[in-house]
Amino acid sequence: MRVWLLALAMLATALSGCSGAEQLVVQNNPGNFQMAGQVAGKSGSVSYTWDNPSNTAMVQWGGQSGSGAFTLSVRDAAGKTVYTNTISGASQGGSQQDTSSGKAGAWQIVLDFDSFTGQMGLQVLGDGYGGSYGGWGNYGGYGG
Repeated sequence: MRVWLLALAMLATALSGCSGAEQLVVQNNPGNFQMAGQVAGKSGSVSYTWDNPSNTAMVQWGGQSGSGAFTLSVRDAAGKTVYTNTISGASQGGSQQDTSSGKAGAWQIVLDFDSFTGQMGLQVLGDGYGGSYGGWGNYGGYGG
């Protein structure tokens, strides 16, 4: 997990030189969803449909919050919430854990922002996708 958080810190440093209040990068592939970026004062929800051929997934995410709150929810193809976690206030944190079991198919990755200012990164891997969960460059050929 330390390698993954180091990658997040490096991404945040690279994005800090960008202008604008929001920079989000999303890669949405079957079995492998990734998002990273930074926002300032963002409120509202963003939802992505993600093809998960598995009935479970590994969720890795972390970030730094200056203010507000950011909640990540993952819903399976039947609409059941199989994972949720929040980072809020002036804090730093992360998590790596499996979702509860759900129905394979079109899953929803839901990002809820409440006046959130901060940086975050996440990856959701379907069971059997990616092998190692050790860092951004170690996902079964993704990123090298």
